[in-house]
Amino acid sequence: MASHISSTRMVQFRGEVIGKVRGTADKRWLTLIDGRTALEIEAPSHAFPSKLREGQQLVVTAKPNFDVWRRNPVWKVSDPIAGDMQSAVRILPEVGPLELSRQKVAREFGIRPKPIRNLESIRPTGKIKNVVVICGQDAQVLADFKRGLHESDRGHRVSVMAVEAHIQGTRAVDDISSRLKNLKPSDADAVIIIRGGGSYADFAVFDERDLIEAVVRCQVPVITALGHSEHIPMAARAASANFTVPHDAGASIRKENSKRYFDGQPSYANLKNENQRLNAVEKTLRAQARTNERLLDSLKRDLDLERIKHAKSQEQCIVAQKEASEVHQQSYRDYLTIALQSVRLKSLSNGLWWCLWTTLVAILTFSSASLSVGSAVMITVFPALWMLLTFTGGYRGRKIVESQAWRTSSMGEDLRWLRKSLQGASSPRDLRWVLKRRTDIENPGSK
Repeated sequence: MASHISSTRMVQFRGEVIGKVRGTADKRWLTLIDGRTALEIEAPSHAFPSKLREGQQLVVTAKPNFDVWRRNPVWKVSDPIAGDMQSAVRILPEVGPLELSRQKVAREFGIRPKPIRNLESIRPTGKIKNVVVICGQDAQVLADFKRGLHESDRGHRVSVMAVEAHIQGTRAVDDISSRLKNLKPSDADAVIIIRGGGSYADFAVFDERDLIEAVVRCQVPVITALGHSEHIPMAARAASANFTVPHDAGASIRKENSKRYFDGQPSYANLKNENQRLNAVEKTLRAQARTNERLLDSLKRDLDLERIKHAKSQEQCIVAQKEASEVHQQSYRDYLTIALQSVRLKSLSNGLWWCLWTTLVAILTFSSASLSVGSAVMITVFPALWMLLTFTGGYRGRKIVESQAWRTSSMGEDLRWLRKSLQGASSPRDLRWVLKRRTDIENPGSK
């Protein structure tokens, strides 16, 4: 078969570029598709322009080349063609029908130019707990998805319901579309279309309008994981999220659930920043506390000094009060002594006058011949008694001053009235009146 393929003559065919142009420094590879037929082209790097966009139509002259390590034949371009100086690769100005159809569908359904690589738009208020997986009969693909979904998670917190369907061929569009249309929001949180790798022609079903419409109209968010492919089908761009392989889709669901589980809880970076902020606040508060402690110590020292000053002031005030009281008491005693001396002088002066008066009365009485001796004695006794009473005024005044009432009375009252009363005292009766007034002022209820 390899010999027969190698002997095939060069063939010219037309197709449009699908997927990316791969290459090295001297060679490039690309895939041309014409309807359901896809051919891989190998050519020197200078045979293709530096930038070929998807959908560009080419006319290529090549022959098949088969090696034992290749799964499929590669059409090899040699430039220039032997016997013909025209180029083996010719670029046509118009865009291919597949790309035109894709652009029309994109405009009709408002499909984004690039697929979404995350699950942030799927049920943003909760975790993804139930998923429906649309896949073929290849058990390995489903196992890869579950391995990524339940990696290091023995609890299997996400429920997976597998639905078999044709994922390539003529029945694939109707089969997958019917599965998507029958889903309700209560059936699952997301539906995932997975498949393994394959040729570009195998992915043509995911560019069909009916399938794109089913993906857009589906009531459940659609996720695609269509295997290793450099061509991004329209279904992947129309889906809520797209991943390269089924394992990545399962791992993304697991990580998104973990992220949503920790939503509202601080992350390590946030905790680290908060810890740094709190450490800075703690340092500031510690510095303020040290400053406040120093200020408090200073205030305590000032307070102690003020207390010492206050105590000294109190002591000085007490001493001054004592001195004032002593001065007051001394003044009180001086006034009392002066009053007592005045009473003694008055008593002595009055006694002398009454003594003279008694002598004169006695002389006149006894010299009168008309009075009897008894009458003369009676007339003389009364002046003599009054003279004795007058002479004893000083003694009686000293008894009043030395009495218990004077000793127990307070000496802290105002001396203005006392000074006037004592200055005018001339008899024991005046001293007794001053003592009574003092007693009435100090004890208003006493008699």
